[in-house]
Amino acid sequence: DDIRVRKAANMGIDRVAGVNVLDEGDGDLGGLMPPTGQWAFPKDELLTRPGYRPDKAAELAEAKKLLAEAGFPDGFRTPLLVRSSSENQNLGVFVQAQLETVGIKATISIEEVAAFTNSMERRAFATATWAHAASLDDPDQIFGEHYISGGGRNYQSISNPKVDELFVKQSRTLDVAERKK
Repeated sequence: DDIRVRKAANMGIDRVAGVNVLDEGDGDLGGLMPPTGQWAFPKDELLTRPGYRPDKAAELAEAKKLLAEAGFPDGFRTPLLVRSSSENQNLGVFVQAQLETVGIKATISIEEVAAFTNSMERRAFATATWAHAASLDDPDQIFGEHYISGGGRNYQSISNPKVDELFVKQSRTLDVAERKK
């Protein structure tokens, strides 16, 4: 639950490598919204954010420093819950290797879809991989489902009243430019 640990794990994952390895280079780097839609975070801004910055060596050094500050100077071990499909298992192996670069040693635990979903819904995991697709290019679907308090797939239990308030405000706004603000 330490934000420094979460940030370190985030910074340990090389997303460009992810596109190259998992999508065989046939993909776009993106944030929480689909990278080619109208709601995509501008790429020049995305590349300034932790986990997306192009200087991975600096990111890894910062991540290790954050782990040390959080009380894990030598990293730590964690189980990594992975859904049992070849695509998700590949993602799990990739994330496992990426976390290792900052000292987080993940042991993969594969569960078939129903058991995996049950574990996610019960929050019965320490670390998990999760990939989702968006059927709509709209923040109501992605944020409403995954990132606001009580969202149906908010498996990490994010709860921030200010974010919830901003989400509702943008959802009620019809003007796209205003929603983007």
